[in-house]
Amino acid sequence: MKYLLCLVVLFPTLLLAQREDQPDPEFNWTVSFTNNGVINPGLQVGLEWPFKNSVTIKERKSRRQGTYLLTRRRQYALEGRLGIFWDPLLQVAVYHQYLFTLRAVYQKAQDDRPRWMMAVGIGPGYLRSFIGETYAVDEAGRVERVRLASRGYFTPMWALRFIREHRQREGAWFVEINTRWLLGYNSGTVKYNTLLFGLRYPLKKSKS
Repeated sequence: MKYLLCLVVLFPTLLLAQREDQPDPEFNWTVSFTNNGVINPGLQVGLEWPFKNSVTIKERKSRRQGTYLLTRRRQYALEGRLGIFWDPLLQVAVYHQYLFTLRAVYQKAQDDRPRWMMAVGIGPGYLRSFIGETYAVDEAGRVERVRLASRGYFTPMWALRFIREHRQREGAWFVEINTRWLLGYNSGTVKYNTLLFGLRYPLKKSKS
C-alpha cells in the first residue's frame, strides 16, 4: 500500500520533469526540527513541488496609504516527507508522509516577496514504530528477547503551516502544527499532535 502511494504522488512529477516542452519545475526542499511535546524530539526532511499558481489583483484604498493594488495568490503543491522522532519512554519512530497543500498569499503588488503565507495540507502516510527492550515466548515455552521489535501504522494527517519568506535572499522559515492519526493502534486510533520549526530553500536544477 505504501509503495502504491509513492507512485501516485511521484508519477506526475516525473512526467513533468521528463517533458522537454514544459518549463523546469520549481522544487523546494525543507528541513525541520519536530517534537510531540517536550520529550519527543525529531528531525524531518521534505521535497515540495508547487505545480499550479492562481493570481488575482484587486485595487484597494486606505486612509494611510491611499490607493494600492493587492495581490492574492493561491498555490497548489505536492509534498513528500521523511522523518524520525524519539520517545525515550516508548519508541523510536520512522515515518514518511505525502500531502496535497493549498497556500494562500496576500501582498501588495509593489512588493517583490510576500511577508507571510499560510498553507493547509492533507494526505496519507506510514509510520514504523521500533520498540525498545521486548521479550516473547517461543513454541517451547522459552522467553527470548525480540530484536528490532516494530509495528507499522497507516497515518493520515493534516497540517497548518505559517511561512515567512526572506526579504534579501531566497528561501523561507516556517512554523507548522499538524495532527497525525495512527490507525489500528491496539484495535483503536491514537492521535499525535506535532509542532515543527523549519527552513525551506529552492532546489534548482543545474543547466548544461
